[in-house]
Amino acid sequence: MVGIFPRRYREAMTTGSARLAVRYALSLIAVAAVAVGLVACAPAKVSGGHSGAGSHIGSHPGSTTSTAASPTPTPTPLAAPAIRITRTCGALVSTSTLTASLGVAAPAVAPPPSFDEDIIFQQDGALRCNWSNNYAKDATQTSSHLEVWVLPDVSATNWTDVAKTLVEFGETKTTLIGGDAYGWCTSALPKGTVCNIDTRVGTTWISFELESVPRPFTTSAAGLTHFAALLNPIVTAAGTSGFVTEPRWSDPEATATPATCAATLPDSEVQTAASVSGVSSIGPDLDDQESLGIYVGAGMEMGRVECDLASSDQQSGFFATVLPGGAWAWSQLQVADSSLPGHAPVPSLGTQAIEYSDSASDTVQIDWVRGHNLCSVNVSLPTHSKQASVALALATYINTKIPG
Repeated sequence: MVGIFPRRYREAMTTGSARLAVRYALSLIAVAAVAVGLVACAPAKVSGGHSGAGSHIGSHPGSTTSTAASPTPTPTPLAAPAIRITRTCGALVSTSTLTASLGVAAPAVAPPPSFDEDIIFQQDGALRCNWSNNYAKDATQTSSHLEVWVLPDVSATNWTDVAKTLVEFGETKTTLIGGDAYGWCTSALPKGTVCNIDTRVGTTWISFELESVPRPFTTSAAGLTHFAALLNPIVTAAGTSGFVTEPRWSDPEATATPATCAATLPDSEVQTAASVSGVSSIGPDLDDQESLGIYVGAGMEMGRVECDLASSDQQSGFFATVLPGGAWAWSQLQVADSSLPGHAPVPSLGTQAIEYSDSASDTVQIDWVRGHNLCSVNVSLPTHSKQASVALALATYINTKIPG
């Protein structure tokens, strides 16, 4: 997430395809609250994964009795998820090719980490790459850059949902890019060209955001034709054997979670806890590639439940997420949360639970672990003094739906 509004939303406003601003602004409450992110990128290891093998008790050859003791099995830490794409960013795009295509040198950059991307993409084993000649200006269409998301194991069903959303974004089917590709290019502001392109090769989804200030194109086809020489080698690589390692990471000790928001956090429960009426879904919002990749791509593949709700008067927002097996990220998340105002443990939810307030968006958020699953609740109310108690009530209810 870059700036207040993601890039694709701002571009949509200039191309006439903007969605309801009120709905989007409420969705941003949740994003803003978690976008402070993980302050460390190195994955943590959690205990309690697999048990080590103990000695067998029995008679040794030539003996009549057994004197062997049975040692206490030592838990083996569960290794945290790792990138499953076997090519690095540098191996996907050469510096000379990128410079020739963009018309200017764009070195590799490391965007600030954020909660959703770092956890959801790492758990899915995805790869994210970014090159920019002025990263600070990426969001204002005054830089030249290429950002690439590579998500493995996207099912045909989920890709159908993705493709529908891409069309809503204004992308159209194209044969200029390999795979099952959709994309568009348009004139950037104040000059140059910006493109969004998505394609699925086998079961791998590759999403591109590209901008070149020195390369203006008057039509989408002209832009796609020019940048195809840069992007198609990446698409070709995705179709080669061994591009993705298998299997997908999973935590064998994660307990079952509800599969829907109706089961995780019913509207009636929210209305009762917050004393509001007419609660209904407002999201998740999918107006940028990052959120699309998170919610429809990686999130759906891993069973992530995302509930974005608002009261009928649009004055109260309620946001809850459950990521199966996400407890591996708790140590980093705890460090990040502990740097925020009003942070405090929430013992009623367990030893891995923390609450904090976000003065920028006037919200209270609780992050916690339940049955090796990572959970989060964020609440925004006109009466700020009630936010903490409502958030706790909702988190407590969610805990009743997930075995501890």
